[in-house]
Amino acid sequence: MGGIVAIAATVVLGDGALAAVDADPDAPRLTSPAPRPRIVGVVAEAVPAELPTVVANRIRGPGPIRRWLARRAFAIAANRLGADPRATEPIRVLPLLEDLPVLLIHGEADTTVPASEGRRLAAALGPGGAHWTIPGAGHGLGRRTAAGAWDERISGFLRHAFSAGREPDVALGILGSPAVEPSDVRDAVPPPEEADQLA
Repeated sequence: MGGIVAIAATVVLGDGALAAVDADPDAPRLTSPAPRPRIVGVVAEAVPAELPTVVANRIRGPGPIRRWLARRAFAIAANRLGADPRATEPIRVLPLLEDLPVLLIHGEADTTVPASEGRRLAAALGPGGAHWTIPGAGHGLGRRTAAGAWDERISGFLRHAFSAGREPDVALGILGSPAVEPSDVRDAVPPPEEADQLA
């Protein structure tokens, strides 16, 4: 569940530049005095919109019963923990990331986290977000299915994200370099309607 953790951690540990997170009284909060890292983008593969999805799709039996059991398990866990782990579900926290570059990847043949979950999340992404569906890819197997396209897409996305993340430092003279023209991270990935058609 690394993608879920990465997205939740971005909200909780972000560098303080996410105004919607700071303004939302229900948003997860950093409780440690540790320094906040500079986060310039997120790449996550096979991320469900809701936590029970992953659990339900690993239980044997009819769909409605599996979904009910998974939701019940999370309700019991929330009661025992005194806090609900579903508070950091991607569908709840992605909108808080505003224009932070986020690339979500889903395999069209994924039965653990169906591509429909990715489409739900894509609808929640802010202007910095993109969604890529890989035909024929199973759960977490995007790179194995389309290695060349995967490497190119991820490296391009990250190159632009790091470049854009460095620009505020350059503009402030922190890096000692002259200011550069802003780059648009969204150019690193095609619009969602085109991304779903690429392999």
